[in-house]
Amino acid sequence: MPEYVAPGVYVEEYGSTPKTIPGVSTSIDDATLPCVPACGPLARPNFFTGRLLDAAALAAEQNYQREMHRRHNRALHGYGVVSGLDVHIDASGSESQIAVAPGYAIDPCGNEIALCESIKLRLPADLDEAFISLRQWERACDPASGPDGPRPAFIEDACIVAIAAHVPATAITLARVANEASGWSIDANFVVPRARSTADQEEWGG
Repeated sequence: MPEYVAPGVYVEEYGSTPKTIPGVSTSIDDATLPCVPACGPLARPNFFTGRLLDAAALAAEQNYQREMHRRHNRALHGYGVVSGLDVHIDASGSESQIAVAPGYAIDPCGNEIALCESIKLRLPADLDEAFISLRQWERACDPASGPDGPRPAFIEDACIVAIAAHVPATAITLARVANEASGWSIDANFVVPRARSTADQEEWGG
């Protein structure tokens, strides 16, 4: 399981072989699934007097609105870091760690991700290089009684900050770190993807 560190924030720390997360649909493998195509047809529920308002209809309405918002983000802003999320090595303790600053991002699928607190990750002992990444995670929570047994009453829009040898396709890579003779360092030449913010659009005349 991803490790809880703050409200809506979880971490995953890997060695050279990614761990399997039992029972979690957003494991490192599932996170490589492609996004919904940006130009495919969308259908929203049509509500009318007398229509049965069931869970499927409400879920379809939510899915329509969310996918429209994702398409908006991808078309107008692209994906990457919007603000913050700076990465540095914190050597203030007995053992150096990776520190990720709070910030905001849009992932390759168009999901918005907010990291509201600074996060620290352990540096791997068995790697020469690693990547720090951020991805969205939908966590089922607050189980309630249902006709077929307990079902989650809410889905939390959370995020996972990870350090690993590989980055899932749906994640944003925030930094590359290298373990050299002098110790761990941030790769200054690594290009972090950047989304276009409102300020960028104004500067570019958008």
